[in-house]
Amino acid sequence: MESLVEDFRLSGQPPPEPVRLAGKPKAERNRNEKDNLVRYLRCMRKVYGSIYDFSPHGYNLPLEYTKLAAECSRGGRPFTGKNDVHDKFMEEKPIWICKPVAQSQGRGIFLFRKLSELSYDSNTIVQRYIEKPLLIGGYKFDLRLYVCIPSYHPVTIYIYREGLARFGTDKFSLNDLRNPFRHLTNSSINKLGPGYTEMKDRIGSGCKWTLRQLRRYFQQAGISDWLLWQRISSLVILTVLSHVSQIPPTVNCFEFFGFDVLIDSSLRPWLLEVNLSPALSNDCDADRSVKKPMLHDMFDLLGLPLYNTGLSVFDIFLDESNENDKKNKEHRFQQYIVGFERSRQMAQKTQEDVGEANQLEIQLGSSRQSSNSFRNYSQHCKSAKIKLQSAKKQAKLRFKQKREF
Repeated sequence: MESLVEDFRLSGQPPPEPVRLAGKPKAERNRNEKDNLVRYLRCMRKVYGSIYDFSPHGYNLPLEYTKLAAECSRGGRPFTGKNDVHDKFMEEKPIWICKPVAQSQGRGIFLFRKLSELSYDSNTIVQRYIEKPLLIGGYKFDLRLYVCIPSYHPVTIYIYREGLARFGTDKFSLNDLRNPFRHLTNSSINKLGPGYTEMKDRIGSGCKWTLRQLRRYFQQAGISDWLLWQRISSLVILTVLSHVSQIPPTVNCFEFFGFDVLIDSSLRPWLLEVNLSPALSNDCDADRSVKKPMLHDMFDLLGLPLYNTGLSVFDIFLDESNENDKKNKEHRFQQYIVGFERSRQMAQKTQEDVGEANQLEIQLGSSRQSSNSFRNYSQHCKSAKIKLQSAKKQAKLRFKQKREF
């Protein structure tokens, strides 16, 4: 971090004026800890349904140990007993991942199949392990995305368009659950592995790509990623909106998050974690090409007088009520209207659309029958009209004959 500050000093720009700027509102400091995030998203999923089904099913231990034990005794079927997207990962002996709440950088994380293999001595979350991740060259990877929230009132969310793809340094396999270099993508772990400096198939040396490199790979591999990035944006927005109502109005506060997202083999994104203090150190070229410009742009976004790198590539999601007075200052950013109430309405509308879509085939069949009935009715009307016209002609003819008589 000191090197970054030194770069700012040598930029040739005048030093910024003193500004009192807090990193987070007080109510936010514990909001995105692993256990709280699992709890919040579970509650939102109960209220809004499958629109919030983007995080692996999980439990907070020791509080929910009995629920976990009950699920394990049923062979991995969720405690709720409902059929949902998690069912596709259910096997006779599902794999679980255990994450200590108070740890970071992959410390204390391990995988297990049997409940007897689980051990913990502090608050921990246990989640279903995504067993079919998208692989590149046989290696597992996840995404680190950077999100800045300068305001909750109105809701304003910036998603940086650049980011990092972080790889494991051993080829992925479910045969060995104890090998962290196969299953964990934390660079702090993988840079200690024997495969870190090797030239790996398609990946090269090291364990990080930029998102630009990843999208180039998708293009070369013929993978259409437009829908994927729309889903990722929605995932970020819905995660933030799940906490908006609990944040009191504050001034001179902002938040900066690191979202960890995994893509499975069907190109479905899964939220793994939200980091309150994402690492800003530069361990490799990918870090340097992403983090320095990102920090410059974030300070510029917050109104600090640092030089513009020319890489202002945040996507902005903001409340409609604050759109007009930001147009001139933030003309470089793409704007989307979300807002909490609007998003809640969108969620409800999505649920209705899903229900309608599930009955589409029935409705289509009914429509075909109605269409056939309508055709028959139209033909009947035409026939009746012809008969009526013929009857009128005959009546006129009889009336004329009667007068002549």
